[in-house]
Amino acid sequence: MGGIGSSGYPTKKGFHQFYGQTSQLNCHNYYPPFMWRNEEKEEIKNNKLASRLTCGHDFDGCDWSGDLWTREAVDYLDRHAEKRHLQRINGEDETPFFMFLSYTAPHAGDVGSIRETGEPVPRISKSPYSNETISWGREVEYAAAVTEIDRQVGIVVDKIDKLGLDEDTIIFFASDNGASNEGEHDYMFFNSSGILKGYKRSLHEGGIRTPMIARWPGTIPAHTVSEYQFTFYDLLPTAAHLAKAASEDLPTGIDGVSVVNTLLGEYQEEKNFVYHEYCYPIEKQPGWGQALRVGNWSAVCVGKIPENLDQIPTCKVPLIYDLSVDPSQTNDIAHEHPKVVQKMMRLMKEAHGAGGICVNHNTGPAAAVRVHMMNLEDKADWEFFEKYS
Repeated sequence: MGGIGSSGYPTKKGFHQFYGQTSQLNCHNYYPPFMWRNEEKEEIKNNKLASRLTCGHDFDGCDWSGDLWTREAVDYLDRHAEKRHLQRINGEDETPFFMFLSYTAPHAGDVGSIRETGEPVPRISKSPYSNETISWGREVEYAAAVTEIDRQVGIVVDKIDKLGLDEDTIIFFASDNGASNEGEHDYMFFNSSGILKGYKRSLHEGGIRTPMIARWPGTIPAHTVSEYQFTFYDLLPTAAHLAKAASEDLPTGIDGVSVVNTLLGEYQEEKNFVYHEYCYPIEKQPGWGQALRVGNWSAVCVGKIPENLDQIPTCKVPLIYDLSVDPSQTNDIAHEHPKVVQKMMRLMKEAHGAGGICVNHNTGPAAAVRVHMMNLEDKADWEFFEKYS
C-alpha cells in the first residue's frame, strides 16, 4: 500500500472508501493521533498525547485503533444494509460489497510511539488472563490481544448476521505470517507454532503456514476441513469468481487461482507448487532464502544474497522434507531423493523470475540491495542484520 498521493493509495487501487493507516510503522502505535479517511487526515483527540501513563488504567482514556476500525466496519455494514433495502423496494439489482478489515493486534506495538514494547490492547484487566500477571508477565498482553481480536471479529460477524447478510456474505479470516516472536513475546510460551518448525520470517512451515477460516452459512458446511494450499494471491481470482466478474477483467500473468470449488466442497486440482522467498529469513544460516511446496514435498534453500540471477538458487542442495511423514521438518532427506532435489532447484529458479525483495532487476544485471534496519522489527533482528550484512 502506498501513502497519500501515491499510486498505491487505497482509493487509487479500487477502494471506494478508506479509513485507516498507510504506514506499517505507524500501525505499531495502537493509539495513533490520526487516521486517514479517504484523502483527509482525521484527528483522534483522545490520542493527541497518548502514552502508557496518560491513557490511564486499561488505556481507557485513549482510543484503540482496533475499536475504531470495528466501529467503522459496523457503520459501513449498516449503511450497506440500508442501501440494499432501498434497492429491493425499487426493484433494482442489489449491490455487493467487499470489505478488507486488517487489525494491527496481536502484532507488537506501543502506546503513543512506533516502538514494539508489547501488545497494549484495552480492557486487559477485564480479560480472562488478568490474574496471570505474576506467572505470565508481559505474555498477559499477548493473550489479551488475541482474545480482543476474537471479540472484535465477533462484533462484525454478529452485525452481519443481525442484518440478514450472513448467507450472502463469505468471510475469510487469516494471518499474514506464522507465530510472532516480537515485543517481548516468546512464541514458545503458548506453543504458538504447535508441531511446525520456525516462526515469523522463517522459511520453514512455522513461518509461512497458517490456518485460514472461511465462513459462508448455508453454503460451506460448518466444521469442514480442507488440506488445499490456499495462498493470499488466490484471493483476487477467488473474489472475482464469487462476484461473477469476467475473466478478461482480471490482470494477466497472476499466480493465484480461484478456490471456489474447494470452498463448495468440490474437487480441485492441487497447485503445481507454492513458492516463498525472503530477505534475511530467520534460519540457522544467514542470507537470502527460498521455500517451495510441491504436494507434500517441502524444500528450503538459504544462501548468500545473490549478486546475479545465475546465483539463484543460492544453496548447493536444499533441505528436503516429506511432510506426509515429517510435518515438523526434523529430517532432511535430500540425499535420498536426488530427482526431487533437481526438480525443486529448477522450480526455484523459474519461480523467482525477474522479481524479488533483495535483488534489483530494474537496470541491467541484478545487484544486491542493502536492507534498511527499519524493515527489521525487533532488536534480535537488528543484531542479526549487523552481524551478517
